[in-house]
Amino acid sequence: MESLDNLLKEGVDEKVFSAVSAWVGVDGQCVYEGNAGSLDPEAGVPVTGGSIFDLASLTKVLGTTPVLMHLVSEGSISPEDFLWYYLPEWRDGKEREGIRLHHLLQHSSGLPAHRAFYQELKDVPESLRRKERLSLIRNTPLEFCPGEQTLYSDLGFMLLKEVVEKVTGEAFGPRVMAALPSGAEKKIFFPALTGGAGPDCVCTGESQVRKRLLTGEVHDENAAFMGGVDGQAGLFGTAAGVGEVGHALMEAWYGLSSWLPASVLHRFIYWPEDGKRPLGFDRPSGMKSSCGSFFSKSTAGHLGFTGTSLWMDMKNKIIVVLLSNRVYYGELNWKIRSFRPCFHDCVMRTFGLA
Repeated sequence: MESLDNLLKEGVDEKVFSAVSAWVGVDGQCVYEGNAGSLDPEAGVPVTGGSIFDLASLTKVLGTTPVLMHLVSEGSISPEDFLWYYLPEWRDGKEREGIRLHHLLQHSSGLPAHRAFYQELKDVPESLRRKERLSLIRNTPLEFCPGEQTLYSDLGFMLLKEVVEKVTGEAFGPRVMAALPSGAEKKIFFPALTGGAGPDCVCTGESQVRKRLLTGEVHDENAAFMGGVDGQAGLFGTAAGVGEVGHALMEAWYGLSSWLPASVLHRFIYWPEDGKRPLGFDRPSGMKSSCGSFFSKSTAGHLGFTGTSLWMDMKNKIIVVLLSNRVYYGELNWKIRSFRPCFHDCVMRTFGLA
């Protein structure tokens, strides 16, 4: 394990990030936990296995997607449903009327990658922001017809949050927490709902919009302006917590869990022959994948903008979690792009899977 420990320390020394926590599970057992750096470089408190990170877009696979899986399992929704069935204003005779839930989950809806809605919402009263953002998304032109291409988009998961609330009649945040596997809610949560992330939270970095260092506040500005709970970002957690959810997903995929039925997992986690994403998840991207060179094609996972990642190799039954605060050194600090595959390759060699 020394080679993995050394890599994490090198990442801190080379300012890939100032804090990092890793967790590896093989065949249902945790086989490695490693940490390096400090919660805040100025304070010097070391990172531990209990340190909490802003999970960023891992919210999509740990929060939003599992909630939708449960709703599919209950028969409340189907990935084939049109978006307008839940948001009637989207049935307007235009191309966007053709958007189905699976388009949002696979990032093939035609919606653009990102929009700084917070700039238009900052002067809107908080009680009116949800309605105003929905209107802004609906009036955003599609970049292609639904299903024609793939373009990673946060906007789709903002809409999926609205679908969840419409179907359940409940607030999104508590519904996400209720959908987590038993025990995980103690390690993965929305600080906006719990009164903060506590003293073990890593300093994520500076917000150029809020003009301050963020610790326990969501880094994603769109999520921040919606109260810190959103479909694309907002969850915080530990590496072990993320690993436990990854393990629960893998167990369910193999039909070994009562948390979710395998039939539902197979509708979400599969690998389309046309190269599109699984529903809600990402897949390895050729020879330059962030999960390195040795993960099988039967792999699903996701990345987070703050420097987080979760990869699950269903064939080799290995799960790798890497949480960091790479944005501590600025949003344009992309050293993580070379670090991630290097770390994952080292993991696979260490456990004889290379």
